[in-house]
Amino acid sequence: MIGNLFGLARRTLLGKRWRTIFTVLGATFGIGLLAAMLVLYSKADRALDQQMIERYGDSDLMVGYRHDRLIIDSPLLQKVIDTPGIAEHGVLLVNPQQYDEQQEERSNGIFYVGADNSAQAKRFYKFASDLGAGEVALTASLAERLGVQVGETAEIPFPSGKTQRWKVVELLSDRAAATSAPPEMAIFQLQSLQEKFGLEGKANLVLLKLAAGGDKQQAQMLLQEVAADLDIDLMKGLDEGRKMIAVFKGIGYALGVLALIASALFLLNNFQLSVQERVRELAALRAVGASPKQVFQLVLIEASLIGAVGALAGLGLGVLFAELASGWIAQTLGVALVDAPLPWIGLILTAVLGWGFFLLLSIIPARKTARILPIQAARESAMDVEKSGEKTVSLVGMSIFLLIGLACFIIGAMGEQGSGMRALFSVLGGLSAVIGVYTGVPAFVPPLLKLLSPLMERVGGRESFVAVKNLIAERKKSTLTILVVSISITLSLSVTTVLNIVYDSSMDNLRKTYITDFVVTSDRSVNSALPLEVTAEIEQITGVTWAAGISFGDRVLDLVDYDFTRSQKKWLAEHEEVDPFRQDPAYKQIGYSSTSLQKMVQAGLIPDLAGELKEAAVFPKKYAEGLGVQVGDQVRVSAPPAFPNGGEVKRGSVTATFTVAAIVDTLPGEPYESRYVYVDYSHPVVSQLAEANPVGKVLVEIDQAKREDVVAGLKGLAGKYAELRYTDLDTEVAKQEQGFAIELSILWSVAITVMLVGILGMINTLSASIHAKRREYAILRAISITPRQLIKLVLVQSLLFATLAVLFGLATAALMVFGFVRALGIEEIFLSWGTIGSVVGAVLALSLLVSLPLAWRLGRQTVTSGLSAE
Repeated sequence: MIGNLFGLARRTLLGKRWRTIFTVLGATFGIGLLAAMLVLYSKADRALDQQMIERYGDSDLMVGYRHDRLIIDSPLLQKVIDTPGIAEHGVLLVNPQQYDEQQEERSNGIFYVGADNSAQAKRFYKFASDLGAGEVALTASLAERLGVQVGETAEIPFPSGKTQRWKVVELLSDRAAATSAPPEMAIFQLQSLQEKFGLEGKANLVLLKLAAGGDKQQAQMLLQEVAADLDIDLMKGLDEGRKMIAVFKGIGYALGVLALIASALFLLNNFQLSVQERVRELAALRAVGASPKQVFQLVLIEASLIGAVGALAGLGLGVLFAELASGWIAQTLGVALVDAPLPWIGLILTAVLGWGFFLLLSIIPARKTARILPIQAARESAMDVEKSGEKTVSLVGMSIFLLIGLACFIIGAMGEQGSGMRALFSVLGGLSAVIGVYTGVPAFVPPLLKLLSPLMERVGGRESFVAVKNLIAERKKSTLTILVVSISITLSLSVTTVLNIVYDSSMDNLRKTYITDFVVTSDRSVNSALPLEVTAEIEQITGVTWAAGISFGDRVLDLVDYDFTRSQKKWLAEHEEVDPFRQDPAYKQIGYSSTSLQKMVQAGLIPDLAGELKEAAVFPKKYAEGLGVQVGDQVRVSAPPAFPNGGEVKRGSVTATFTVAAIVDTLPGEPYESRYVYVDYSHPVVSQLAEANPVGKVLVEIDQAKREDVVAGLKGLAGKYAELRYTDLDTEVAKQEQGFAIELSILWSVAITVMLVGILGMINTLSASIHAKRREYAILRAISITPRQLIKLVLVQSLLFATLAVLFGLATAALMVFGFVRALGIEEIFLSWGTIGSVVGAVLALSLLVSLPLAWRLGRQTVTSGLSAE
């Protein structure tokens, strides 16, 4: 019997070819979008991991010295290596000329590295050969300058002015950094370079890889116990990129879920229309002996066939789209495109769950078919009668989902700004609230239509009144179409609004970060820093008018005896997390970076300072307001010495005063810092804490007529400081604009696809409505209604679909935007009314456009054909 039902279901679907195609397309789009999202973000994660290894190797920490000619001797090196939890290590001696007073200030554009032949060193510097005594690996650019190839002997120049012969055993690809020129690098066997500079058994950097499951923070604490003055970098250079992927992954999956819901509603609507049209056929089956169970199974088989075809086609379409778009995603997130295996388990699970979801929804129309009576073969019976209690169920469902959304928002608000928990629950809150509104749509459509009825009759005449009555009479299938179209509006507006907000926020932060002609930073790793001397060297470059270095802001002090009753309660609550190292709330600490405040005043980056320069501190406005300080106020700070020379270190060993000399909107060049201030190099806290003043950033102003000279000078410094990176506002804006254009195109594809599904649903619903009422329309033609009035009736009905969809779409889009904005940590919302108007206008115009052929066809139908049509 099942075989017979299967054959009947297949013939039925083939008989309704266009409706079947539209339904399959709906299922394909829904599953395909989820599959595409899964593949795209899987590729992006894999690309980030690959780039992390390519740029930094697979080391977890970099330990050593980069200042004051400090060096790691053999005993200290052994202690570092013996730190619990270390699985692998690599030993480096970088630019050893800094330990020779006669060579320290000399530069010939070459970056010298002594490396042991460990796997860590090889992965970090990308060389494969085991270097022996008298052997060297050169970057391609340096080899070209020296005119040598692999196997030849090179005359390597050293800063002393002397040259020495070394055998070239490997050529390395040049390691470019942003707009900076790639450094010309020479990598020697560690022992050979140590002997060359008289530094036997010594190094200045050690690469460490932790054992599986090791904790970087814990390892950092253990290493600080070994030597408090060690520079310890946590190698997490792509965390920001990974955070961006996580946020967009949440947004993408939320949009994918909405797309799946839209497709499911579209499928449900089609099945209901199919059942409505086949009442006589199904009743005839009952009359010839088919049981309710068999009719029920028939519809389920039809749904399973459509779902299976849609799932398979969706997988193929999703994977194809992901492969084509993966290059865009990789470029957007600043990662290299890599070959990654497809997540087949996730894809198959997506297809199976999607198919199951469609099958589950098909139970609703299947149950209706099971209740068809044989006598209905003789007459058409309205199956769209609203049952008692359906409105109550709709309102209860809406309330439940809205409460779930509210709970998610509250839980998300408890998480830290930018945390994964906050992002996850904010997106879930928005999604739950949107589903809640959609659940309540069936309860709101009839009263809204009744409310619109007098207005439509006054504006559009009796035809509009009839159109409203038609929608009220067929509100169940009309509701599903309205939902599908409104989901497309929700997606379109939420995508564009959020991306526009992120774009505006990012551009604003770029303008606050790149406030000078050039900004010089370090690109070795997230926490690496250039030495203080680089600022003076940059100022010596022809064409540079001034340069101001900003120290890396990793020094945190304690606020002493501060009256926090002056502080804002909301601000205190936001920063009440306890620092595990100090066991104090974060709001009791203050960070600082040292710079030349005088240069900043002269350049107009900060206002004139109040009080003495040596105690001056420049506060960002948000921090000053939260802490409760004004210009002229003084705060006491304390900390232990940075590099204690033995003995017990007590907190408060060093005390100083910060005088609020100026309050600015954001710190120049550092718009993200929330609890940091700028102090001058002359401030006592700098010298008292033996601060080495490593430079995290250098702001550079130039004579634009000599820009080429400046670029050439910075290129030369890149040889001495391999981590040096320089860029400007125009370059960063161009990258950002390209990235947002790609992101927008990818997410828009989701919205447009769902909009197409909605338009297909509208075509089906209007077509079914016209077909079901063909005799009524013919009778209306016979008693006086003109073809033009019939066309107007259909167009008004289509416009009503779109209008209701717009109302619900705007409401749900606002909820989704709220969830996304909270997930992204954005405080200000700037609505693009032009975009909102464009989306609303497009939906209304498309609705009229797709309904015009149906209306035209109805208008040309004769009375005779209408009355005789089956």
